[in-house]
Amino acid sequence: DGKQVACDAWNLNRGEYYAQGHLTLIPVDGGELTDLGLGAMPSWSPDGKRIAHCRYSPVRGVWIINADGEGEKLIDSAGWGVDWSPVGNEIAYTKSSSGGADIWIMDPDTEERRRLLKTEEYRSIYWNMSWSPDGKAICFIGIRGDGTKEVARVSSQGDGEGFKVLFSAKKSPQYESLRTIVAWA
Repeated sequence: DGKQVACDAWNLNRGEYYAQGHLTLIPVDGGELTDLGLGAMPSWSPDGKRIAHCRYSPVRGVWIINADGEGEKLIDSAGWGVDWSPVGNEIAYTKSSSGGADIWIMDPDTEERRRLLKTEEYRSIYWNMSWSPDGKAICFIGIRGDGTKEVARVSSQGDGEGFKVLFSAKKSPQYESLRTIVAWA
């Protein structure tokens, strides 16, 4: 409804740092913030009723909480960097294992999941991916096994439906220090 903003915050005066961050809601017209408890990197559901987020501790992973602070639910303890689809009831998050990194899509209500990348091409995928405005694709920054950073796009249905490397730092080494955030126009 455009009436509040979600962000993570911590108190440096008390010696806290990002891993002790709390999810906060801030009214856009000013006023007191609402502390929803531990959490970081919030992403609103399209209907504004829920917030997907990550938590460092005591149980690390991807979580969802209702905007009123109730109904908190762990989605995946091995996941990180969640982002809600702009057009539906799906979230995307990264997940790494000894075999590589991948992006997972999940419907938080049905708990149905699908893996987007069918190969172990990336050893790491940065958590600040971005859905296309129509929800049909996700853009991300990944690091290949040889250390090359890439910006790539994958269909939200999986790489069998469409995958493309948009930029490779191997071809333009002057831009090898790609940062971790992508945003779709």
